[in-house]
Amino acid sequence: MARTIVTNVWRELFCEALKKKVRTPVFQIADLLAIVAGAIAGAVAFLPFVFTLKPVLDDKQNADMLKGMVSLAVSAIALLAFTLVVFVLFGEAFRMFLLGEAIGFVAFMAACTVRVAKALRDPHEVER
Repeated sequence: MARTIVTNVWRELFCEALKKKVRTPVFQIADLLAIVAGAIAGAVAFLPFVFTLKPVLDDKQNADMLKGMVSLAVSAIALLAFTLVVFVLFGEAFRMFLLGEAIGFVAFMAACTVRVAKALRDPHEVER
């Protein structure tokens, strides 16, 4: 039953569009802008963790688990806040913004991971 419904919807939506040869762009400029805005928001949301990690890597303070967890919680709250604002204001750009947000957040996380790995290679730079 469900397969029949899906098949009928497929035929109505896509086969009719192909008959009319209506081609819509797969990727529009608005999508690209939403991804870029999301990447910026993801990078900004990761900044609290960066600000917590930098003094530790510069050997100005010892690592503190509580500060690290609080900074990650603040980052998660910032991600949620950015996502909710975009969902309320620009509902149609929500998915692309979320994709960009994930890209920006993961890119900053990877950059911090590389920075920590480099710091751990030099035993004089960071106390183990």
